[in-house]
Amino acid sequence: MWKYNRILFAVFLVCLTLPLPLSAADGAALSRQEQLVQTLGNDALTELVQKEITQAQREKKMAKLLDKYFDMDRIAKLSLGKNWRTATDAQKKEYLKLFRQMVIRTYASRFGEYSGEVFEVTGYRELNKRDSLVHSKIVPEDRAPVAVDWRLRAGKDSDFLVIDVVVEGVSMMQTQRSEFESLISQNGGDFDAFLAALK
Repeated sequence: MWKYNRILFAVFLVCLTLPLPLSAADGAALSRQEQLVQTLGNDALTELVQKEITQAQREKKMAKLLDKYFDMDRIAKLSLGKNWRTATDAQKKEYLKLFRQMVIRTYASRFGEYSGEVFEVTGYRELNKRDSLVHSKIVPEDRAPVAVDWRLRAGKDSDFLVIDVVVEGVSMMQTQRSEFESLISQNGGDFDAFLAALK
């Protein structure tokens, strides 16, 4: 289940575990948005790609990284789509907890797979007053580069948080939403059955 999304998670893992350049272009200063992606990658490289730590320790570090750089509640709600509005308060609370656990376990289990790819921040553009898209690419040794865009949203305190990652034009959040909608539909719209599947 969720085979394609696991592939995207694996690509996203590569993004997080690669050292980032000091500038988006030769001699150009990084924007705040690009700096966030750079720091995110540096922190992930320092904290998570450690062969000597246990899986439980890696999951704990992953949780801290997600809380610092990602708007997890917003991502969870957007990934659920219209089904968020029909869920009860108790179901929403349980879903947010399970979504967070799923993401932590999925990401953490894939660290340690770094195999020499090169990661490069290539620029950014503002989408609207709140959202920006930071462009980057992964350059494998023997394959064509992979384009990865990071959608950031400014919060009330003007700090940016990641709300989506787009790999080769495919939104991870939208892919997750499609998979969740399919899973809920397969269970006849039973949200509790969907929650049980997430467990």
